[in-house]
Amino acid sequence: MKTALYLTKILLKNGFTDLTTKRSKREKQSNSSATLIIVFVVLIGMVAAPMAFMGFSYGMLFKQYNLLLDIFKLLIPVASIMVIFFSIFTFISVFYLSSDIESLLSMPLKPWQILLAKFLNALISVYLIELMMLTPILFGIGVGAQCNLLYFLNTLIITIVLPIFPLSILGILTVSVMRYSALSKMKDKMQYVIMAFALIFAFSMQIFTSAGGTALEGSEEEIIALIQNSLGNTANLLSSIMFFTYPASLALGLSNIFYSILWILAFIAVSLLGLTLFLWVGEKTYIKGILGKPQLKIKKKKEDKVVFVEEKNNNLFINLVSNEWRTMWRSPVFNMNLISTVIIVPIVLVFSFFVGMIESGEELNIGELLSSLKGFVDFNSGYVMAFTIAILSFFTSFAMVASTAISRDGKYAWINKVIPVKPMTIINAKVFWGIVLGFIPVLFITLLGLVVGLFNVLDFLLINIPLFLLVVFVNYIGIIIDLRRPKLDWDDEHTAVKNNVNGLFFMLIDWAVTALIVGIGVVLLFINIPGFITSIILSLIFLVGCVIIYKLLENKGLSLFDKIG
Repeated sequence: MKTALYLTKILLKNGFTDLTTKRSKREKQSNSSATLIIVFVVLIGMVAAPMAFMGFSYGMLFKQYNLLLDIFKLLIPVASIMVIFFSIFTFISVFYLSSDIESLLSMPLKPWQILLAKFLNALISVYLIELMMLTPILFGIGVGAQCNLLYFLNTLIITIVLPIFPLSILGILTVSVMRYSALSKMKDKMQYVIMAFALIFAFSMQIFTSAGGTALEGSEEEIIALIQNSLGNTANLLSSIMFFTYPASLALGLSNIFYSILWILAFIAVSLLGLTLFLWVGEKTYIKGILGKPQLKIKKKKEDKVVFVEEKNNNLFINLVSNEWRTMWRSPVFNMNLISTVIIVPIVLVFSFFVGMIESGEELNIGELLSSLKGFVDFNSGYVMAFTIAILSFFTSFAMVASTAISRDGKYAWINKVIPVKPMTIINAKVFWGIVLGFIPVLFITLLGLVVGLFNVLDFLLINIPLFLLVVFVNYIGIIIDLRRPKLDWDDEHTAVKNNVNGLFFMLIDWAVTALIVGIGVVLLFINIPGFITSIILSLIFLVGCVIIYKLLENKGLSLFDKIG
């Protein structure tokens, strides 16, 4: 066990730092690690705070109607489903797309030690999602419902243990499929297969959850009766499907201390059983799958054909932008993580809208729905404008193009500082697609709202102008992050984007800005100002931020480039 934990530490270090970095640079990085940890904690706190407040509201509301157990039986299974969804890409990347397996096989390590170390590496990324989403909600519910100390201890245990069983089942399926198929030798094509599976999974879950939901309309008594009748059935159904979460739900929902302890112990036992089963199956299939015939089959190396094309366009910026796009588009890993993600988000959103319409029944048509939305959403109100911009700003965080732009160049990033091109031209070209791809989901959603008549052209502009400036602002922050700490020493493209902490920092900063806008909206609940004033204020804030960041890059860009490589 000690060897497996030490190997886990080494793999984590290899995943988030460059082991070949010069010692002086590593010392400088270690000196700034405390600052990075503080920033990281602050950003997570800004994201988790709204979730905790939501949980606090749920705790106060549902305790008085004795619905806490039903909430846990619904919330814990949904969280485990999210774990599976977010872990598919990470798990396959860690076990089959990383380049360290050859080195590990040559070491005096037992197969189960390699499996456990890689499993824990995949597990840690899931904890980050839990700390931002599930854990704050559970703690908020506990505070709102005035639960005892054991509840909060159980919440901490569930945070640690919850991902183990679903990740174990995912691991068993993955190593089994890879062992008895030739998928492992088709890594590039497999990326698109995974992406298609993720889309199907997202659509299926949307249909499932929509089928269990009902519109909350009517008086307060009718709403509570509706919740009591429908919530229990949906919660029981989800708990039956995700059966391993049932003990965790009971451990949180039961007030009896003795039974609560028994159920949390049962939850831990089930999770460890799943992990043991994964290690047993993996020990028999994983190494054989890696060393099997599909893996050792050597393809005839194709010679790259060099084609000289006369360059008709002498605009350096356009050439650099085109090159960035070709690099992202032709690589399945970059395509899936940087381009396809921002396309999937609006597709799933529109699909969810139409599924909701179908599930609402024949009594509610689109015209009535839009009329009710127009009556509820008044863009002339300052806080409504702020909350709308905050909701849409969440969708700008999925395009991690700028925050991984230098890292994607890898060992050839040093070329950026020697070619006869101004640093700001290179920086602007690398930020360009981050801005475009970051703004696509917002533009898609707002155009849809404009087409269906949810708001007029003026509202469309008032919403999109501050959002566009926000996208520009956060993407230039993203390129600064990647310029200061690029991840250049990688052999697997997943390492440059998926395992790059710079992309995570970018998302956290974007979410922190979203939380800031929400805070402004809360303040505007008590200050009555028009919606266009809110739009102007936010636009000015982000415009000033863009100017400051751009001037900073102009002054420091050359020195940042000099430190690359």
